[in-house]
Amino acid sequence: MIEEAGKMYEELLLKGLEPNVFTYNALIRGYSMSGNPDRAYAAYEKMMAGGCSPNTRTFAQLPN
Repeated sequence: MIEEAGKMYEELLLKGLEPNVFTYNALIRGYSMSGNPDRAYAAYEKMMAGGCSPNTRTFAQLPN
């Protein structure tokens, strides 16, 4: 399921749409819950590089 979300994220970018904090939080949560912390942190890095500000939910969902 998280792989589908990742594909949808890529489609957003291809269509010129800007993901928001909720999009990134969903990706981070999905990757964290699926045991893929590297991808969760990669989503966080993309979020920051894209100028999207994290919120408290973002930090709560990042794996420790």
